[in-house]
Amino acid sequence: MRSKILLCALALLALPAMGEPIYTAISASQTVGSKTFPSLTRIVTLVSDGTNTCFFRLFTNRDTTGNATTSSSPLKQGETITFNMRPQSTTNVGSDSEGSATYYSSISYICSSGQTATWRAYSK
Repeated sequence: MRSKILLCALALLALPAMGEPIYTAISASQTVGSKTFPSLTRIVTLVSDGTNTCFFRLFTNRDTTGNATTSSSPLKQGETITFNMRPQSTTNVGSDSEGSATYYSSISYICSSGQTATWRAYSK
């Protein structure tokens, strides 16, 4: 049993220190908005705080960005969605170089006409 605890402790020490998540409060309306995430963002969590649905498109550093529409992915009232990307690389597996790995880079969002939605985006 002690050896299992020791192995777990050693595994935790080996994890990279990624710091605290960055939090952004967002109010979406019928006008398209966007947010850029910090470099090397691997995890994005969206939390709906309002009563209306927000529609979004999430992009990586390899994507061409575009506007969200009301046909995009929905974030519904009270919903929480998390996206977790394992670093992908064409040259260096596990590389922290932004040029060789894929990470989340930005999100665009919108609400239906006449509505607003409040939500939070956490990135790490």
